Amino acid sequence: MTSENPEAELDRQALLVALAPTILSGLFGALEHEDPTARHIAIVNLGRTGEAGLAAAARLAAIARHDPEIDLRREAVTALRDIGLRTLPWLLPLVQVSEAEIADLARKTLQDLAVTPRQRVEKL
Repeated sequence: MTSENPEAELDRQALLVALAPTILSGLFGALEHEDPTARHIAIVNLGRTGEAGLAAAARLAAIARHDPEIDLRREAVTALRDIGLRTLPWLLPLVQVSEAEIADLARKTLQDLAVTPRQRVEKL
């Protein structure tokens, strides 16, 4: 969002920083919601938070393995990618899940991150 008033933009950014813990807490809670739409919203938005969503990485990996909705399993892998390289400990095991589509997506995600085995270790 751009603004002709830089002070107003700084105020908006400060408000978002102040609200971040509350927003993240709500998203973490929504991952457990029975409604797939609520889980979808949480997964997508946690991915959008980047590194701030790292605390949800283990839960996102569990969703990628076990959620009854295949779309949510795919979105969870994408969210892990979007959060960043620090999710590698949760992404790497997903290449071995029995669900071929999720394993393939996890492999592609690692390729998208352009991570070689040596880089995996160096980045952690």
